[in-house]
Amino acid sequence: MADAGRVDGSFAARLQHLFETHLKAGTDKPYSPDEVAKATGLSLSYVNYLLSGERDNPTRSAIQKLANFFRVEPNFFFDPVGDTAVGADVDSDLETITVLARRMPAGRPRASLRLIVEQVAALEAEGKKPGRRGRADA
Repeated sequence: MADAGRVDGSFAARLQHLFETHLKAGTDKPYSPDEVAKATGLSLSYVNYLLSGERDNPTRSAIQKLANFFRVEPNFFFDPVGDTAVGADVDSDLETITVLARRMPAGRPRASLRLIVEQVAALEAEGKKPGRRGRADA
């Protein structure tokens, strides 16, 4: 998986980051520009221009289509450094869990994952109560 810790602010770099980190469900392979073009209705040449940086001012419609495809907010492409997905120091375990969770089909497995996450959050909250000795760095 690509390092999400640092991505420069260019549209092309952020789009490349999405290609590298959002993998096809059930595989460890990234989407190709052709697959993204077909799924979004954008032309292959336009997607390639955006990836290469030859076009750095995409239309609002193109931004929305790409954001929808990669399941990010459109502002992902423009937020200043400090966005947890781009620029900030990112917990690699958390990012891995997030990517894997996004690949899961809806239904029972996701419900189970939600319960696990809620239990972890409750344990962390319990460990942070005054008078309790918990490990926040575990």
